Amino acid sequence: MAKPRRRGNKRRKQARSALPLAAGLPADILWKIIDIISRGRSPDPGHHTITYIRHISQVCRLWREVTLQSTSVWGNMIDINFLSRASEEWKSEIMRRTGRAGLSISGSLVPSREGTPDTASPTLTEIPNPATPILVDLLEHDWERVVALRLVFQTFEEGPLRDVLKIFWTKPALILEEFSIAFMFDSAEPVSIPPGAVIFLDNAPHLRSFCWQGLHSDLRAGWVKQLSQLYLPQVCSVQRALDIIRECPRLQKLTYDSHILHSAELVLEKVNLPELCSLNLKADFTACSALLTYITPNPACLLKWTYEKSTRLLPKI
Repeated sequence: MAKPRRRGNKRRKQARSALPLAAGLPADILWKIIDIISRGRSPDPGHHTITYIRHISQVCRLWREVTLQSTSVWGNMIDINFLSRASEEWKSEIMRRTGRAGLSISGSLVPSREGTPDTASPTLTEIPNPATPILVDLLEHDWERVVALRLVFQTFEEGPLRDVLKIFWTKPALILEEFSIAFMFDSAEPVSIPPGAVIFLDNAPHLRSFCWQGLHSDLRAGWVKQLSQLYLPQVCSVQRALDIIRECPRLQKLTYDSHILHSAELVLEKVNLPELCSLNLKADFTACSALLTYITPNPACLLKWTYEKSTRLLPKI
């Protein structure tokens, strides 16, 4: 009587037959694939991109050599939340593998809470996010290596973190390409920079994407005109918004999330934005209408308009 074929044996044979094909990839194509993976997000929340890259490095000797020698690949994956959960040894090893490559830093600094929220007298204690000291250390010692910064905060309180964030207006950003800070404030007070200060000391020659929610600044900087993606400050009036984007002929994506009401009559020349393909508006109806009146985007531009029935008045800039 013939023995039934085992699926496990079949799978092992398939894996062995596929390995020579994978191992035969040219090193440059293999590096490109690994680089693309390192720049993306894992589809499985339980497995970080770093975990996938580590598994790739274990396929064969060639894959290991390409992976470990690609410092930029490791620099693409600096997730401060992942590093805060890693052992000191693994965290140090990840940073060592970045060499002197550019760093793409991402993460959330939302504190956790513990206590008894379901009782009649809830008691919740806020626990500092363990990723905070990691971010502080990176910004203090490796700011000149930062290519991309994508952070989410809940608060912006005094302390080591707020002190180190002063680097954004006290040092240049010579290789920075993408800057994104989102805040989830308990109070909606805007973030102000010192009078006369200019973000990145007006020196960010490679910056292409800028977003800083809650920023109270008029964005008077030379690097604004080179941007392809821009989030306008929430305290930006329609007049100031038009003044800013008039200097940005290369804009491809624009977000106007204003917290101020618009009532003034404007008599201005239209702003021509031939490359604008995405326009996201979230503001008072009259503010959105006024902005649309004076913008001429690409004919294929995608418009997303969220109408705010009521909005909080903030000082104009």
